Amino acid sequence: MRSALAIILAAGEGTRMKSDRPKALHEVAGRSMLGNVLSSALSAGVGSVAVIVGPGRDDVGAEARRERTTRHGARRSRRAPRHRERS
Repeated sequence: MRSALAIILAAGEGTRMKSDRPKALHEVAGRSMLGNVLSSALSAGVGSVAVIVGPGRDDVGAEARRERTTRHGARRSRRAPRHRERS
């Protein structure tokens, strides 16, 4: 069986939303947009997830790690998403 990699682009700044908060961290239905996308990707059965964040957006990386460790996310994931800093 082949495995898939989900690449989630979470580098949006949210400027058109007129917010200082990154777009990926805005809440929809009680969960961050990033959390909803991670949950959907893992529910679809992807083998692993890569989250692309903008430079200096440690808050988005922290959200990806937090979502990975929640009971809901950990139960569904076979392989947890990782966050790597790139320069």
